[in-house]
Amino acid sequence: MSRMGINIQETFLNLCRREQTRCIVYLVNGVQLRGVITGFDNFTILLEDENRQQIVYKHAVTTVQPMRRLPDVFTSDEEGAAPRSAEPLETALERE
Repeated sequence: MSRMGINIQETFLNLCRREQTRCIVYLVNGVQLRGVITGFDNFTILLEDENRQQIVYKHAVTTVQPMRRLPDVFTSDEEGAAPRSAEPLETALERE
């Protein structure tokens, strides 16, 4: 894997946003928020559900869980070959 600087967080959140996938956002205090991610930046996530919008600060988030499977964007070869099976992140980082 090249040192392009893949930002996993940004890629994942952007995929959830583009696919308009309902997500469960778990907070550090145990609260679960449900909705569609409509935007995000370095510090916040904009979550929308039933015509309500709320900004969630990323430092309060422990997990973002899509409610359906997303396309596998992290498992393709760099040359554009067919997707391969996912490997642990530690293994991919060791090869750098």
